[in-house]
Amino acid sequence: MEPQEDIQGRTAAVFARNRFGGPTRPAESRVNVGTSVTPLIGNNPRRVFWMAVNRTPNEGALGLDPTLTFANGILLGPNGGFASMAVEEDGEAVGYAVFAIQNIAGGTWYVLEVMQV
Repeated sequence: MEPQEDIQGRTAAVFARNRFGGPTRPAESRVNVGTSVTPLIGNNPRRVFWMAVNRTPNEGALGLDPTLTFANGILLGPNGGFASMAVEEDGEAVGYAVFAIQNIAGGTWYVLEVMQV
């Protein structure tokens, strides 16, 4: 056993290096989403995971197409409705741009991304 194996977080770092071919890093953001299509997450082929949380009191929707409408997107409920993509389940689509829209009034969404460094 290497002495460094006791360092806090090392297990996750080793897992990420083995799974994704190198270290990863998280990036948080808050995005104001309105009643017209809003870019939520930019295109990034180094991304391995993302999660978007609708923190508003109104329903929202998201999708990969910039012609998104509230009627044709993936519905996210109010007050914490969320969606996520992981490279293991969703393939390269996890690196595509994501767009969002609110049905009534705009508000702030929380976004977490994990990228290869």
